[in-house]
Amino acid sequence: MGSDMTVYVTARLQARPEAQEELRHEARALTGTVRGEPGCLRYELYENSGRAGEFLFIEQWRTSDDLERHLRQPYIQAFIKKSNGLLAEPMQIGQWQTLG
Repeated sequence: MGSDMTVYVTARLQARPEAQEELRHEARALTGTVRGEPGCLRYELYENSGRAGEFLFIEQWRTSDDLERHLRQPYIQAFIKKSNGLLAEPMQIGQWQTLG
């Protein structure tokens, strides 16, 4: 994928039952800061109404360089490190491209 193409990302997180509130709090705390990053076109957090503790980030970045810069931010690195101890399974991350 070229660096000048819009990048779409999903990140699915499943909290351990005892860590649902903490993960919800930590994930929600990111949204305002990330939305202000250069190149961030969309950064939304969802919670599955049918599966307790399942969260989904839907992201859109102007370029892959913007996404790479985002992933290097200290607060993103801190969230990843902290969330690892709150998850029931590894975070599932997907990069997507528009087909039509």
